[in-house]
Amino acid sequence: MRNSSSQAQLVLKLHNKYRAIHHAPALTWSSKLASSAHAWASQCDFKHSGDRYGENLALGYKDWNAAVGAWYDEGKHYNYNKGGFSIATGHFTQVVWKSTKQLGCAAVTCPKLGGTYYVCQYNPPGNVIDVHNAAFKRNVLKP
Repeated sequence: MRNSSSQAQLVLKLHNKYRAIHHAPALTWSSKLASSAHAWASQCDFKHSGDRYGENLALGYKDWNAAVGAWYDEGKHYNYNKGGFSIATGHFTQVVWKSTKQLGCAAVTCPKLGGTYYVCQYNPPGNVIDVHNAAFKRNVLKP
């Protein structure tokens, strides 16, 4: 199923609420990214797409509030003094990555995965493994 405009507005609002806490500018919705996220989610394969966009995935949550909230909650483990990529905080850093401008997301019911598969894609991407720590310090700001 495709996201309704109200779902799109909700997920955008959630991201922008968290980004504001970290002094990151508001994202805009991208229909292109939403279509890409939907195409990937529809495959019901719980792994990253490997596309050129940043990407957060979630499974087993009841709604967008819970999924985006879980991504943001990883921030309690983020070391602002050290910076850098960590598997434990990767969703969080992508949500608040200051230089990201656009967001597109989709939620698809995937019986073979046992629930709703949430996919958000971000452009330009942030928080990738090979990004230098200085980029994290510029893009993941303390509340």
